[in-house]
Amino acid sequence: MQDSITYPFDSIGMDYLGGKNLTELQALIKDLCSNSNASSSSSLLFVDVDGRRRTSSYARQRVLLDVHVVGLLCLVGFVGNALTIAVLRRDWQDGSSATNWLLRTLAAVDTFYLLACLFVQTFNTTYKFTDWFPNALRPYFPYAERYMWPITAIGQTVTIWTVLLVTVDRYMAVCRPFDTRMRSVDRAKKLFVGVVVAAIIYNIPRFFEQEVVVETKPCTKLVSRAYTSYWQQEYMY
Repeated sequence: MQDSITYPFDSIGMDYLGGKNLTELQALIKDLCSNSNASSSSSLLFVDVDGRRRTSSYARQRVLLDVHVVGLLCLVGFVGNALTIAVLRRDWQDGSSATNWLLRTLAAVDTFYLLACLFVQTFNTTYKFTDWFPNALRPYFPYAERYMWPITAIGQTVTIWTVLLVTVDRYMAVCRPFDTRMRSVDRAKKLFVGVVVAAIIYNIPRFFEQEVVVETKPCTKLVSRAYTSYWQQEYMY
């Protein structure tokens, strides 16, 4: 599919431009571009108050929750997981405790999930609702966003199912304490590999939920955005 390019001249007509000199045309195009850019701003981002353009309350709430609150929670999670791994590693004596290995693995997987959450929530909100995001990276962010959503879903699934493995391990330790074969580290590693593979297979459809569309706006450069794909809009999907 080829991108259609819309020029400012299309909105006023070539007959009207015929009687203008170059200076008038430049001034007219500049005015059209200013009006086009102003009208294309999302109403979710800005509101007009007494003739002034101010950030909407919705945008402020999104920045507060997704940037400040989520960012702080992720930071606390990073510190907590690092302390967990450090403490459990000190208790790793003969390497025969499946519970110790599972808990450290859970902390590592949860750290990966928190990193992904920073991208899909904190960075995503910064990209859409603020001007803090580097302009040099803006054209490439939608391409990364398309794949970070399914990667985040995989991390979430692995985290939840690893908690289930810890639960089963604790059940075996309490109800069948003498069955050490069922609670070996090698068996725990094999089960975790199975969890990762199953999580990837389970979230494969999420890689088709978004598609990147490159649009050409009047008086602006190419703009890349990630939209809901055709497949996600299907009822059966």
